[in-house]
Amino acid sequence: MQRFLAAENRTIGETNLYMCALRTSLPVFFRIKWFWLKEMLHACFYLHTRRMLLIEAMYFFLYLGKSPYQIAKKSPSTHPLGNIYGETPPKILKKIGEKTGLSKGKTYLELGSGRGKGVFFMREVFSAVSTGLDWVEPFIESSIGIKNFLRIEGVHFQVQDIFQTSLPKADVVYIYSTSLSDAEFLQLAKQLISFPKGAYVATVSEPLAYYSADWKVESRFKAAYPWGKADVFIQKKVE
Repeated sequence: MQRFLAAENRTIGETNLYMCALRTSLPVFFRIKWFWLKEMLHACFYLHTRRMLLIEAMYFFLYLGKSPYQIAKKSPSTHPLGNIYGETPPKILKKIGEKTGLSKGKTYLELGSGRGKGVFFMREVFSAVSTGLDWVEPFIESSIGIKNFLRIEGVHFQVQDIFQTSLPKADVVYIYSTSLSDAEFLQLAKQLISFPKGAYVATVSEPLAYYSADWKVESRFKAAYPWGKADVFIQKKVE
């Protein structure tokens, strides 16, 4: 009888724990969904990038029933934490473009471009030739599929390990760097050493300028990501 009561209490305890976790996770889930809905409505209707609505619709159907987090997790990775997936909201990208003077005739490079939404966005808003590099092959395949289907010019995607390849030159570089180790920051600084004077790089949470005197922080701003707020550093190559 005591064993039965213990089992029953354990079941009740596990149920209560599950319900507590559910009550906690559901508001977070809907808050994140609402966050992205607001971001995309802003991008599509207030930033005059209505083609992004069509691009978003294609992403929706391509990833229907598929979790990009799981796709990234299951893909091969040399990073000790595995593939870290996250998307940068359009308003942050717009601010980066404005602060770096991105415009038609200039080039934008995103290191770890994920599904490629940011690359399309920078092309649509600033008319810059935009390139995305990522080592998760399914992400690059879907980006190229959308590009080809909609016949979008001025965007390029490549499957590359960003720490093991020669980076294409660009006027503005963005990397979602929240999970980079010191060694990876140093490697990134080495890869960017050949970039021309006056080029810009934007990093999140920590500046590349800590690791290389070639870069100087010109500005920083607080930005709201789905997981919370972080500092975005805008750095200019001075050497």
